[in-house]
Amino acid sequence: MAADEVRVAIGGDCAVEVEDAAGRLRPAPPWASLTLHHGDQLRLGRVIAGLRCYLAVAGGFDVPRVLGSAATELRGGWGGLAGRALRAGDLLPLSPARPGGGGEVAVDPPPWWRPGATVRAVPGPQDDHFTTAALERLAAATWTVTPASDRTGLRLDGPELEHRGAAEIVSDGCVPGSVQVPGSRRPIVLLVDGGTTGGYPKIATVASADTGALGRLRPGATLRFELVDVAAAEALRRELEAWFAATAAAVARQRSGAPS
Repeated sequence: MAADEVRVAIGGDCAVEVEDAAGRLRPAPPWASLTLHHGDQLRLGRVIAGLRCYLAVAGGFDVPRVLGSAATELRGGWGGLAGRALRAGDLLPLSPARPGGGGEVAVDPPPWWRPGATVRAVPGPQDDHFTTAALERLAAATWTVTPASDRTGLRLDGPELEHRGAAEIVSDGCVPGSVQVPGSRRPIVLLVDGGTTGGYPKIATVASADTGALGRLRPGATLRFELVDVAAAEALRRELEAWFAATAAAVARQRSGAPS
């Protein structure tokens, strides 16, 4: 790829357009790659559905890595561009290595991208700290995402989930998808910035195949839980990994021009 070109791709439901050096505008499709030339400006509009859209740049951004990642951790103040949120006028340097070649490609959204999808979860590991009615209510209710949600946790509003005893436990391990229930009796689903330990009992754990769906829920969105066993959650993960493998193979065929 030429030094004055860069390949990018947008994932998500947002308005995207490119303005060239002559001021001409053209729409850019989501879930597809496109090559930007010198003088082009990529414009990302409002998110139409969900909470986020994603920008991928071939070769990545040339910023310091923390634990191998270029991501920004706002609370800790590290990673990305000086550990802070981007501001108007910021410039993000691109990696000097910019892989390219082959044709542009397009993919289907991931399985969990469809709106209104049910979130599958495995009871526990502390479901015995809750009444039987609480576990039934977790699956029966429609939960609403509150404005207090962030990348640490998805705070949900709905019926109370009663504890059998105290609302706290000795802190133990947590993972993205852990459904904690504090003294408010309302669930908090931990997300990617959630702590690695926590002192609230966890009534359920979202299947790893469905955690991606949680990060696109904006305040006011609703969700429902479906309780499944460990074997079902493992099968869902294998299905998702098979989708990623098939998508990667389809991208390779498109870039090479081979028939699909």
